[in-house]
Amino acid sequence: MNRFRFVLVSALLMFAGGCTNYYRIQDANTSKVYLTKQYKQHADGAVEFKDAITDQTMNLKNAGVQELDKGQYEDSLERLKAQQPPPNKP
Repeated sequence: MNRFRFVLVSALLMFAGGCTNYYRIQDANTSKVYLTKQYKQHADGAVEFKDAITDQTMNLKNAGVQELDKGQYEDSLERLKAQQPPPNKP
């Protein structure tokens, strides 16, 4: 019974660890690209998500959503972070 429990718990942990989704969201009006790990599609077509770069919740009325694999997400995240202007110093 302990062996069965170990196998079950191991399988659940592997399943839970592999369930992350990655998305590229592009604002159709400005062509600005955002990255996120989850989003919500509203009934009116708007897309709500938390931007991975700024950590801000965004709500776009006209956006395209593309699913990425982990490598594409990480490459895009690195590239977008490099394009960000340096923070203002007081």
